[in-house]
Amino acid sequence: MRKPYLWSRTSACQEEEFDADTIWAPSWFEQFRFDKGDFGVAETLSMVKNTSMSGMAKAGILESRTGKVRLLLPSELLEDWDLKKSSLFSNHA
Repeated sequence: MRKPYLWSRTSACQEEEFDADTIWAPSWFEQFRFDKGDFGVAETLSMVKNTSMSGMAKAGILESRTGKVRLLLPSELLEDWDLKKSSLFSNHA
């Protein structure tokens, strides 16, 4: 099964269908893709999107180290990672 590439396909008009973590990812992706960005920028965006950096790290979609944050590549997601089973999945769909 191919891993979802959610953050590159989610648009602002779909935001009401997703939870805060899932909304944060495409916003970050638009600015940084899979490159590293400053933790402060990521944290500010997480506050705007009403989520937390620690929650998204625990959900397994990003890496946060030494003041830098980056989205994980689809190939870096856990083999059994499934959007529908993830804490990122919204029950609104």
